[in-house]
Amino acid sequence: MSGTPGRPRESQEDELLQLWQRNAGGTPDAERLARTLMAQTWRFDQRIFWRNFREYAAGVALMTAFAGQIVLGDDSALGAIGFVSVAFVMAYLWWAHRGLEPLDPAADLAGYRAALLRRFDDQIRLLRAVPYWYVLPLFLPCVWMVFRIWERKGWRALLLLVPFAGFYAFVGWLNVGPGVRGLRAARAKVEAMFADQEIK
Repeated sequence: MSGTPGRPRESQEDELLQLWQRNAGGTPDAERLARTLMAQTWRFDQRIFWRNFREYAAGVALMTAFAGQIVLGDDSALGAIGFVSVAFVMAYLWWAHRGLEPLDPAADLAGYRAALLRRFDDQIRLLRAVPYWYVLPLFLPCVWMVFRIWERKGWRALLLLVPFAGFYAFVGWLNVGPGVRGLRAARAKVEAMFADQEIK
């Protein structure tokens, strides 16, 4: 679940913050704020789209490799476990974003703010669950490989498990730790910007 290239999130938030601060002293330009918030929400959706696209592309490549293992390899069980594990991850990722709807161009500031906060909340929930729907299924083929090697080399097979476990633990931490904290901080900024404004 890597980041996406493009404009840094901080510059997008700063743009919105500067616009809000300029209007905070006088009468807020709700229409301009709404347009800026709509653009930020659209950019957030684009980051999620391209992040998911990379996950799907990697998933298709892995499923192809595991399918080849089923048909041509000497361990069809490994191919089957890997294929099902990757398919589960891809299906879960699709399921988590199935309800994401495009923004309504006619919505007001409150509508765009609610949409962006909802997107933050959904992505936070998704990242917090990464160890269960992403790391654990993808770790299963590694466990099966170690089990097969154990039959030939005994406890030394566990040495193979160490780098796999370290890698997947790092992936889980990266999402649950820095990933969630970054999203929460961004969400708090958006929420705080309009806390003292009456949005109808």
